[in-house]
Amino acid sequence: MKTFNVRAMVEGAIFAAVTVIMGIFYNVPVLNTITLFWPVPIIILGYRHGFRISIISTAVAAVIISLAVNPLVGLTLLMVYALPGSVMGMILHRGKSSYAAIFVGGLLLAATAVLEFALMLHVLSDKNIFDIVLNFGQEIQFYYNNIYETTAKSVEIYSSLGVDQETIKQTLEMIKAFISTAEVLMPVFFIFTGVFTAYINFKVVGVILNRMGYYIEDIKPFYTWRVKNSFVIPVFILTAAILLINYFKISWMQSFAMNLLTAMSMAYGVLGLSVVVYFLRKAGKAYDIPKPLQSFILLILVVFLYAILPFIGMFDLTADIRRLNRDTTGGVK
Repeated sequence: MKTFNVRAMVEGAIFAAVTVIMGIFYNVPVLNTITLFWPVPIIILGYRHGFRISIISTAVAAVIISLAVNPLVGLTLLMVYALPGSVMGMILHRGKSSYAAIFVGGLLLAATAVLEFALMLHVLSDKNIFDIVLNFGQEIQFYYNNIYETTAKSVEIYSSLGVDQETIKQTLEMIKAFISTAEVLMPVFFIFTGVFTAYINFKVVGVILNRMGYYIEDIKPFYTWRVKNSFVIPVFILTAAILLINYFKISWMQSFAMNLLTAMSMAYGVLGLSVVVYFLRKAGKAYDIPKPLQSFILLILVVFLYAILPFIGMFDLTADIRRLNRDTTGGVK
């Protein structure tokens, strides 16, 4: 029978207490954003002592939170963050790639976010949560229909205040189009949120572990992010295929294509932002621009360039204007 050493159990108790303290702020406005970092103690514990200790400590923390705060809060911790955090910690514990930890953790967080959304629907509708999960597509449609009906009733109140019917009609059409788009793009929203949450938690974990005297391989600095040469052509073929599907409106692939197009646009936008940061850093070194001023300039540039960031990313993907892949010719020197 496998036993746990005393040190692992003590650290598990300490990190469980930290997790409980974070859970206390779950229902406090503004301060509840701290729960975004719930995976941090779980990942650290998994990194130091492995998967089992991490899971056990998270389960203990969930029970305490259920008793001290609310059973739903404890269930949310256990259901949404326990497995992704423990798996990320385990991957790092085994010395695997940090990219693998973020990618796998992000996908798991996306999957558990679906469960969290199903739990929310259960609370709102009092339906059986297993029925909600099994009929998730229908439940999502019902949820957004309710949002539209409630919003429509609110908008129609303005007719009694003298707003003309044409304006109300146009407003309702815009709301309906927005809700329909949000419904279709929910998969990419879950995935993007999951990967982003895994990324920021990984960065925080890296800082804490470095303070504790441990080193984990960091991912490349943001300003050097770029798609490898071997993936450039497949990425462009995929982009072209998605654009053709949307152009010819192939109905049975429309929803899938819209999600992929949104995901690709986000990815190109991130690459474009990476290019902007790269040249801003280069200008900062050349002209001795203070970092706070660089951050301010970046904010201004993002505000004005956000719409063309995906195109900047696409251009860099083909031209490698930063010359990060040295086997290419040309580029900015």
